[in-house]
Amino acid sequence: MSNVKFYSEYDMACGWEIDKIIKKIDESAIESDWSISDLIDFHNIIKYIVINRFADYIVKQTGINIKDYQKKIKQKIGLFIEENKSDFISLYDDVDFMDTEDFLDIIENFSIFQAVSEDAFKDLLNKEYVHVYMVLKFKKLTEYFNSVIKEIILSDSRNAETLISKYLKESQLYLPSSLTEKEALSLIDEYINSSHVNINYLRKIVNFPPGKGINMPDKIKLHAKRKAKEEEERIFGEGSGIESGVSISYPIDQDEVISLSADGSMFDMKVSRTWLEENLDYPTLWNNFIHLFNFVDDKFRLVFASKKNDMSALEYALRPNGEHIYSTSFAFSFREMVGKVEIYSYANVLNVLGVRLEDMIEWFFQIYLKEEFKIEDFIVKMPSEDATYFEKCRTILPEFDRVFKQFNVLIEEGKIDQELIQISSSSVKNKDIKSLIEKKYVYPSSEWYQTASFMLFSDQSSIFYLPSKGGKYKNFFDLITQLSQSKNHLKCRSL
Repeated sequence: MSNVKFYSEYDMACGWEIDKIIKKIDESAIESDWSISDLIDFHNIIKYIVINRFADYIVKQTGINIKDYQKKIKQKIGLFIEENKSDFISLYDDVDFMDTEDFLDIIENFSIFQAVSEDAFKDLLNKEYVHVYMVLKFKKLTEYFNSVIKEIILSDSRNAETLISKYLKESQLYLPSSLTEKEALSLIDEYINSSHVNINYLRKIVNFPPGKGINMPDKIKLHAKRKAKEEEERIFGEGSGIESGVSISYPIDQDEVISLSADGSMFDMKVSRTWLEENLDYPTLWNNFIHLFNFVDDKFRLVFASKKNDMSALEYALRPNGEHIYSTSFAFSFREMVGKVEIYSYANVLNVLGVRLEDMIEWFFQIYLKEEFKIEDFIVKMPSEDATYFEKCRTILPEFDRVFKQFNVLIEEGKIDQELIQISSSSVKNKDIKSLIEKKYVYPSSEWYQTASFMLFSDQSSIFYLPSKGGKYKNFFDLITQLSQSKNHLKCRSL
């Protein structure tokens, strides 16, 4: 097995790998007779020493001239390849399966593929651990062995998963130019019928967006939808899975405003009806969404958004992903279920008490905003009491768009100009809704941030592995925060 692996500049394994490099330098491993494993090792070593901060550390630990060392490695690599170039593919038999991608990287990086016949490359693709998915990561190999790779792709319907990952940009892959859209769609359709179909990929096909390099026909989407339903019934039809539920009631004889209890994943909520009847003013009824039902967090952000930190590592790995898919978790689904029950039951109880949510909405925009913030001319029209649910939906949905337009104009102009709003025929997308706060959100923009965030906040981070602290902390940040708070508490007590 190869000793040195390069993943990325910010991977947490860098420290361990650099220690291996230092050991190889101390042992003068570059001077020995090389095998293919040594070639892979030193190919990866170069990837480390061209990064200045790694090179500086290695020089500090070993005292070597890093430029001369790099030159020696390149010379030795050149000699090894020249000696084995004519039959390089045969060396793969001595390569550990973990080093397959490194082997392919060397073939491309040093243009060895130009001396490899199509038959020899096809034999390589048929090896046990050489999946076509790995080969498609290399542009030059994919272009040079176009017809061979296309043949391998079409020979197994499971490769439809690779095509879908490529089109959805889940991985940086290249496809042979000779592969037509018709052939790709035929393979995907064949995959849907296969016995090894994955329900997550079926969902990706059903929700396949336009403009992704291939036009997924509605017929194939429907085929995938029906197959997904069959798979769901097969998987969950025998009672497998976790049952969850929520109940909410409004007892008259309850003294406390709200009572919460849970039994496993079954959630029960009781809200005092007497308290509601005694507090029917609109401000209090709106505040119930904040203080009783917890629709927002301490920053007044809706809590119903799906968040990655709600998922376990296993759940995240098993969930379908992609730019077009809104990734959800069990926690998200549970919050959504609770929220729906809360608002549905709340509206029904208020209707019995003579209060309509529609009237509360109109009051907020037309009276509350005017009295509290001096915002004039904010118009919202809710459906009448006699309207059917269908009519309510047709009326309310356009009002959302009008609210967004009025809000944007308010921010841009400092006041609501209804004539300006009426002259606009375009709808407002969520991403175009403005804010009074110029810099409202912060977004990560580098791999370094992702690594630091993982180490601090993930429950899978290696720096969080502290057996002496037990399992009472969620992640490293939680651990140091709580320990800091505990120390401050002890200081206060001593004072």
